[in-house]
Amino acid sequence: MSERYGDIQKEIKFLINSDNRMKILECLYESPKSLKSLIELTNLSNSSVSVNLSKLQEKGYVSVKNDTIAMSNKCKLLLTSIFNLNDTFNLLSEQADFINSHKLEKYHFNGLKDLPMIGTCDLVKSSQVDAFRIFNIFKEFCLGREYANIMFSFIPPQFPEFIDYWVENGIKVNLILDNDLFEVFIDLMKEKEYDEFLGKNICPMNINKQINFAFIVSDKGVVIGSYHGDGKFDQNAVYTSTKKDAILWAINVFEDYANFCGEEIL
Repeated sequence: MSERYGDIQKEIKFLINSDNRMKILECLYESPKSLKSLIELTNLSNSSVSVNLSKLQEKGYVSVKNDTIAMSNKCKLLLTSIFNLNDTFNLLSEQADFINSHKLEKYHFNGLKDLPMIGTCDLVKSSQVDAFRIFNIFKEFCLGREYANIMFSFIPPQFPEFIDYWVENGIKVNLILDNDLFEVFIDLMKEKEYDEFLGKNICPMNINKQINFAFIVSDKGVVIGSYHGDGKFDQNAVYTSTKKDAILWAINVFEDYANFCGEEIL
């Protein structure tokens, strides 16, 4: 084990081995606080807060100025990593069955630090009563009010309807498709005599990598569909979210994939 790794391990151990210390740090994570506020928010005694603040200040994790206690950038970065790791462990535990049966390892997300964002989404499943629920969700989110960024490894049955809606309503649409679907989409646009919209409000991009999931982010929210381990698309379950953080994360994921694409059709 390297000396640097050992030092980081000691720092993490110092922070998380005390519940009282973590209570104080959680309060300081968002913004600086006064000593009185910390005592009230943590429900700890004056002496306990003072002792822990002294230890944190000694290690450079907090600073005290004019009765205002602030967390250092060093501490905030370390805590963020700890929180992300904890969220990842929670996600892996709570969604173990789903993750193990789907090809999530093929997602080109930005490392494990982004994986917990999936955990903020709702896992929606179809049922015997509503067998087409998943495709209806795809339709709902594809028909955005302003924009839609879409990655598909298949053409949904409603796709011609989507295209009509995008053209008629001037929706800004970016699509990432594998090479075969890219050609199918271009042919479909030409067949519908929508050539003039290519490269304007409808911008398809082809990617040479295999897309192992369906992904939509629009102003309505985010949808993520997955493939089973046997390579078949799961038509019975998707992750969805309408939360702002999830939408921003999904936009970043789409942009990451766009960097692997060829040029847009103009």
